[in-house]
This record gives sequence, structure tokens and C-alpha cells, in this order.
Amino acid sequence: MKYLRKDLNGMVPYKTPYLTSGVILNANESPFNVPHEIFDIFSNELKKINFNRYPDMNGDALKKALAKVYGLEPLNFAIGDGSDELLQCLFNAICEEGTKVVVMNPSFSMYSEYAKIYRASAIKVDANQDFSFNLDAMLKAIKENDPKLMVLCSP
Repeated sequence: MKYLRKDLNGMVPYKTPYLTSGVILNANESPFNVPHEIFDIFSNELKKINFNRYPDMNGDALKKALAKVYGLEPLNFAIGDGSDELLQCLFNAICEEGTKVVVMNPSFSMYSEYAKIYRASAIKVDANQDFSFNLDAMLKAIKENDPKLMVLCSP
């Protein structure tokens, strides 16, 4: 491990318990399976895919479909292989040593971990007792820290 960045020594890999039933918020999973009717449509569409070719890396067809549904332009959408990829791209593009990132606490722990990986500082703003956004505290954190990035999430 002599070539790894020294500032990342001691970082513990992100782990969550593997659960297979119930409401699993830490994995952003639905407690309900896909209805059979939708699964049948999906499996029929799956037969049309050429698995020997890479898919459209930009997700242009999906962006156009989403744009049509929501009345927006395709450039308003970012498509990725899950939220982790999109978050890494976002943090990579914005954060550098000394960058400040405002995140709600408690929240997805990877926001703070990504900040550390990209040598940024996570400014944690405690949520209200009912876990709603503490807007006054967030505005105060923004005014005091002048962050380049603020991550708001809602399960």
C-alpha cells in the first residue's frame, strides 16, 4: 500500500448489512417487486438488445424520452450507472483540496466519504427532529462556508 495517498490511510470501506426483505432505505430499494405485467414487457424488450455491443454511453434515447415526459431539454438530465457513479462524477468535477461541501446530517454517509476522497471538507448540517431540512441552519452554513457544492437528498 505504499503508493496509496497517505491522507486516505485508515479509511474503512463503505459497508451495509445485506438485507433481503422489508423496507431497506440504505439501499434505496422498494419493498415491492416489479408487477408481473411490467416484468413481461421488460423481458420482451430485453430480447431485442444486442448484448455484444456497448449501450449508448450518453443515454440519449432515455434523455429524450425523459425530456418529452417532463417538458424539459435532454441536456437537463444526467444518466449514469446508479447514483454512486453520478455522485463520483459530480464530486470529481467540482471538488479539490479545500472545497467545502454542505450535507445534511444524518444522510447518506458516502457524501462525506466522497468529500474526503476528493480532499474537500464536508460541512454537516443537522436535520430537524423530524428529519426535515433545517433551512435556517443550511442557509447559515452556506453563508459562513461559501461551499461549491450542497447535497440535498430525500428518500
